[in-house]
Amino acid sequence: MKATAILLTGLFLVAAIGCEKPKEPEQAEQYDREIDGPVCMYAPASDPDLLADQGEVAKRGAAGASASGSSDASAAPTAAKLPPGTNPVASARARLQGAANAVTAGRTVQVIELFAAEEAAAFTKLLALSDLPEKIKAFEQLARDKLGDAAADKFREISNAGKLPPLKAEAVFEKFIDVANLTLRAEGDDVIVTRADGTQAKLVYTDNGWKYELDAKAKQMVVVVADMADGLNKLLDTMTAGINDGSITAANFDAKGQELSESILKPVAERFLKLIMDAAGPAAPDGPTTTGTTTPPPAAPGPAPTF
Repeated sequence: MKATAILLTGLFLVAAIGCEKPKEPEQAEQYDREIDGPVCMYAPASDPDLLADQGEVAKRGAAGASASGSSDASAAPTAAKLPPGTNPVASARARLQGAANAVTAGRTVQVIELFAAEEAAAFTKLLALSDLPEKIKAFEQLARDKLGDAAADKFREISNAGKLPPLKAEAVFEKFIDVANLTLRAEGDDVIVTRADGTQAKLVYTDNGWKYELDAKAKQMVVVVADMADGLNKLLDTMTAGINDGSITAANFDAKGQELSESILKPVAERFLKLIMDAAGPAAPDGPTTTGTTTPPPAAPGPAPTF
């Protein structure tokens, strides 16, 4: 079940999911229609099915972009002109703060709308699996009850089930909407967002408000992490059904786990590892490749790393 371990490591490290207590959202001192948008953005809590509906809308948006002839459904958001006299930094900051307040109030749709269709669909999928850590623990208990301690302990060793933090919207989106720890600056009509660690992302004003323009690698990572979570969910469902119907036993637990991991998780785990290896760059040579003592000139500074 090595693929399971790869999936868990990638999901909970790369997605930056943690147990930090959400910070109290900053409260706006005065409502300004030009900056804060229409009053309806502060609507009461949404219908329970709204998040699922938003996921369907996001998926249709991605499919529509593909059907229209675009070779990339996650293409950069289309910029629109800011209303005359609008301060882009103030407007973008208010949008991020509004999203942070919405997440704190349990309304994740507003923050999902900060992203283009493909990323929005991925985040929606990830949040729909918010009970995944608890599901992993429940599976361990099921294995212990029906197959014995050996099988449960093996799964616990692989999954590290006792230490998984909860999948919370606050943690998933924190780096995008934690206004107190983000620095915003205007670049034309766009806004560059910089985190305390120096990583950056761009906000682009569109006909549908401000949206993050993630670079290609960041987009791929968001999608692959969501696919990894979805794959693990399917693996747990399949193995749970097998234990309950008797097709998975203490004797074949390891073999069945490996077989299902290979078929369900291996493809997405390989995509994840490729992203990690590509981000790390080429490996350093084993030994010196030049002679003499000449020191090469320092490399020119490159762009800041992205979220």
